[in-house]
Amino acid sequence: MKVLLVDDEKLALDGLRMVTEVQKDLVDQVFTASSAAEAKKILEEEVIDVVVTDIEMPLGSGLSLLRWLREEKIDIECIFQTCHESFAFAREALSLGSSDYLVKPVQEEEIREALIKARNNMEHKLRLKNDAVHESTLKQYQGVMKSVFLTELLRGKFGADREKIRENFAAHGVELKDGERVLLLSVSVARIGKAMDGWEKDIYDFAMRNVIGESLNIAGKNRICQTNVGTDINYAVFLLEGEVGKDRIREECRQLIRWMHNEFDTDIQIYMAGFVEPEELPLQFEKLRQMQQDIIWKDSFCLCEGRLGNEGPKGPNYQAWEVLIRKGRQEELLSQVEKYVDRMAGDMEMTRPVLQSLLTGLHALIVKNERERAEQGLDVRRMDEKEYSDRFQAAFASRENADDFLRWMLLRDEVQEERSVVDQLKEFIDNNINKEITRKMLEDAVHLNRDYLNRLFKKETGVSLAEYIVEKKMETAKELLVMTDLSVGEVGYWVGYENFSYFSRYFKKITGDSPASYRQKYKESDL
Repeated sequence: MKVLLVDDEKLALDGLRMVTEVQKDLVDQVFTASSAAEAKKILEEEVIDVVVTDIEMPLGSGLSLLRWLREEKIDIECIFQTCHESFAFAREALSLGSSDYLVKPVQEEEIREALIKARNNMEHKLRLKNDAVHESTLKQYQGVMKSVFLTELLRGKFGADREKIRENFAAHGVELKDGERVLLLSVSVARIGKAMDGWEKDIYDFAMRNVIGESLNIAGKNRICQTNVGTDINYAVFLLEGEVGKDRIREECRQLIRWMHNEFDTDIQIYMAGFVEPEELPLQFEKLRQMQQDIIWKDSFCLCEGRLGNEGPKGPNYQAWEVLIRKGRQEELLSQVEKYVDRMAGDMEMTRPVLQSLLTGLHALIVKNERERAEQGLDVRRMDEKEYSDRFQAAFASRENADDFLRWMLLRDEVQEERSVVDQLKEFIDNNINKEITRKMLEDAVHLNRDYLNRLFKKETGVSLAEYIVEKKMETAKELLVMTDLSVGEVGYWVGYENFSYFSRYFKKITGDSPASYRQKYKESDL
């Protein structure tokens, strides 16, 4: 062992060194220090096993030295020596983890016994540490092996061999009772918030597994495995029929979704269906993944449940809808179509193929009705196929776009009588000229996709939306410069430019003059 002796009295330090160095079977090397400060320097440079220190020293006591060791997380055995037997000193020394407490003058036998005790303490701590490391490694290995088993199970490695699957579950600490089924959840991370962004992969995975396990009451059971697809982060969670009811798990999933959103600013989506036999898990897993890929309009954080059997969603009643189109009862038709869309979206069954089939089916009925009316010599207002194509593509982006498309397609005559989308946009821009008008603000104003809006606006006006907004802002700025005494910076701010230089550059680009020059030129001309 390496031993550090600390005492401010030179004679006492020399005597202590003498009785310590003779313990050849215990001590490899002896260091000495005459103060706590000197001792700290040695401790920072050398690997010391035992410190023998005087309690009472003028420039920092032995107790303060031990407190420093504990604060710095330096695990060293400490033996105190003092001229006075003090209960207060002894109590604090023991509370700080001192291995022994000796009264001066220290005899050779006493220092030997104290060093043996210190060595035994060190060996005991080392055994505990090794045992803890071994246990942690074993648990980690068991957890990894269980995760490997669960991943292989979902990939179909065990086929339909129910007994082999149950044996493997049992080998990994999961006892499935006869006839007990399993509920599989697929947890997908849709968006990682700033609170977790930048975490190392292992730390992030550890945190996610713990949060999911705690929330779903399976903490420590290692029934979660990663099932990432591409860059998406996904987890599969296994729950047993005997330990959880579906109603309760729904509520726990909702709480987990809310908690992740509120605490970590991270959005997750959870997909689930019904309880299945263990050998059916690979098929269920694939269907859950397909559900995740197909469903549109889902929130960034949601709980999705769907049918996984052969029963498909009830289709639209095209026969009844065709009758309503022929009779000109478009409002009633729109109401029925919206109810169908509401039901499909609410059941998380509104997939891209389902929506595509609905829209193309309705389009076919409308085109058929137009053709029949034309053959009968009746007046027909045909659908603009280019506009239909643009709106059709936009419908998949959001529920609002889909509703707008249905209304446009089914109520075209009424929609034509309303103010055009372009008129609505112009009014919105005029009313918000003092703001920085963003893409989302325009989309929200008329419930249409920005790309479609740009094409429509340019088609009717000859300029893009961005060009029109800048033009209107500059027109307003010119009026304010000439008609008011607002400063140039205030004028810029009033038309939505917080950056003075940015406003000045744009103004000069449009008018050919700086704001100050324009004001001087046109104010003088009005006099």
